[in-house]
Parts: sequence; structure tokens; C-alpha cells
Amino acid sequence: MIRELGEQTTEFRAMRDGDYRIDDIGTELSFTRMRSSFVVDAKPLNARARVECRATYRRDTWDVRVETDVELTCDRGFLMWVA
Repeated sequence: MIRELGEQTTEFRAMRDGDYRIDDIGTELSFTRMRSSFVVDAKPLNARARVECRATYRRDTWDVRVETDVELTCDRGFLMWVA
């Protein structure tokens, strides 16, 4: 977590990755996931979060890669809609 006192902001980052092999079916898996969120104290309605994922699957003759990026934001209109 990064806290900027002068800017009154908070940022959180977490990363996870790994490599695995499923011996029973001969499949290799690899993944990376980065999560981050950011907020300015005086503007909580401008908060945002992001998740980036990368995964690969390999077996015999195939090699698959999946990439996903998701960003979430908030504003006053959304808060009024869910209230």
C-alpha cells in the first residue's frame, strides 16, 4: 500500500503469479494477476480499481493464452442508482 500524505491519496497493489503442471493430463499452466486500487481522500467518488490477468495453458500441440483487463470506477450517479 502506498499512502501519499501530501497528496492525500492511497494506492494498493497486489501481484500474484505462478506456474503449475497437471501431470495426469500433461498440461502446463502459468498465470499472472495484478490488482490495484486508487482513491483521493477528498474525492471518494473518483475511486477506481483495476485487475489485469494473463494465463497460458499448454499441452501437446496446443498453446492457449487468455488476457483480461477490467477497470471499475465510481461516480455519484452510480451511487444514487444502487441506493
